[in-house]
Amino acid sequence: VLVSLAKRLGHNCQVLDLNSIRPVVTLEEVEQKIISFSEMFDLVCLSGMITTLRWQKDIAGLVNKIFPGATLVSGGGLASDFEEILFDWIPGLDVTVQGEGEPALPIILNNYKDLKGSRKIFYPAVVSDLRDVAPVDWSVFDMETYLNNPIWGIGAGNASWTPFKNKRSINLISSRGCPYSCNFCDRKATGGRNYRIYGHEQIVNEIYDVIDQFGVEFIGFVDDNFLSDKKRLNFMLPELKKTGVSWGCHGRMNDMNDFLAERLIEAGCVYIGFGAESADPYILKRMNKKNRPDQMSTAIHACQKVGITPNCTWIMGYPGETRNTLRNTVNFILEHNLSQKTMFVATAYPGTHLYEEVKEKIFSVYETLEEYVLDLDDATKFLEKGETVLNFSDMGDEEFIECKNYVESGELERI
Repeated sequence: VLVSLAKRLGHNCQVLDLNSIRPVVTLEEVEQKIISFSEMFDLVCLSGMITTLRWQKDIAGLVNKIFPGATLVSGGGLASDFEEILFDWIPGLDVTVQGEGEPALPIILNNYKDLKGSRKIFYPAVVSDLRDVAPVDWSVFDMETYLNNPIWGIGAGNASWTPFKNKRSINLISSRGCPYSCNFCDRKATGGRNYRIYGHEQIVNEIYDVIDQFGVEFIGFVDDNFLSDKKRLNFMLPELKKTGVSWGCHGRMNDMNDFLAERLIEAGCVYIGFGAESADPYILKRMNKKNRPDQMSTAIHACQKVGITPNCTWIMGYPGETRNTLRNTVNFILEHNLSQKTMFVATAYPGTHLYEEVKEKIFSVYETLEEYVLDLDDATKFLEKGETVLNFSDMGDEEFIECKNYVESGELERI
C-alpha cells in the first residue's frame, strides 16, 4: 500500500521483501540483495513487528554502510511501541513512524533531506476513511512464493489446523483496528481501537482482482474481526458466493451462532480462526477477553455442525493461571474435539496492559528493556535466562515447565 502511495506521488521505489525468503535468511544474503539494487537510494524505510529489533539493528548497519547518505526510517509495530529510545537501539536511525504510515509518508518524501539526523517521531495517526487508501501493488512482491505457500491448512506450518489443502492462496485484509481491548494485545500500528473497514465495493474489486490475476483458490481474510460488522457481511457474503472460491477469516466467538454459520458455509467459508485463549472464566476476565465459555461452546458447535473448521488459539501461563484453570482449558479442548491443541505462552509485549502488570518480574530477569525486546520471539516459546524462567502464572516454575512439556508432546490429558 505504501509503495502504491509513493508511486502515486511520483517517486520511484524498490522493495526488499525478506519475508518471502524465510525461514532461513543470513545477514550476508541480505547484504547481497541490497547490493544487487543498482540505485543509490535517498530514503530507506524499514518495517516489522516488535520481534524484529535484532534484524532492524543489523539491517540498519548495512544501510549505513551501503547508502551512507540515505535517510533511514522505521515504521510498523516496533516503531509504534517505542519513542526516543529506538534511536538509541538502532544505529543511524533518523525517523520513526508510529501508527499507520499513510499520513506520514508524503511529508517524509517531501522532506527526507532535512530529516537526516533529525530523530523525528511521527506520532500515531489513523486513516479515517480507508476508501482513500491506495490499492496494493502486487508487482513488487514475489507473488508465486506467496501463492504457493498455504496461508492456512495442511502444510501451512503455523498455528492453524485445517483438514483441507489449498494450492494457490492469498491473504487479504478488509479492515484496520479492533474495537476490543484484550490486555495482552497491542494494535498501535493499525489504529488501536479505531475500527474501520474498507469500502464494500473496494473489497469486492480486490477479491476479483486477485482471482483474475493469480488464479487463487483460497482467500484468507486476516482482519482481527471479519465477522463483527453485520452490514458489511450482508453485502460481501453474496459476492463471495459468486466467486466460487473457498475462504476463511478470523472472528470473535461472541459473534458466531447457527444462523451465521449457515450463511458463511453457503458463501464458501471453510475456516474461522478464533482467539479463544482460555476456557476458564477467571482467566478470561483477567485477559479482558469479553468472552464466556458458553459463548465459545456455541461458536464451536455452530461451525462444526455445518462443516466449518473452528481453529482456536490458546494461551497458557497468564497471570493468575493455576493448574486448575489450565485444566479447565484442556478439558474444553478435549470435550469439543478440537484438533488445535498447541498453546502459546503468555508473552508480555511492551505497550500492553499485560506488560505493565508483569514488568517488575521481567526486570528481575532482564537488566534492560533492550535486552528483553531482543529476546522476544515466537510466542510459542517461553523466555528463560540461565536457570531462570519468565513465568507469569501462579504455578511454580517446575510445575509450569511440566505443563508446557505436556502441551508440546500432545499429552494434554496429563495436565
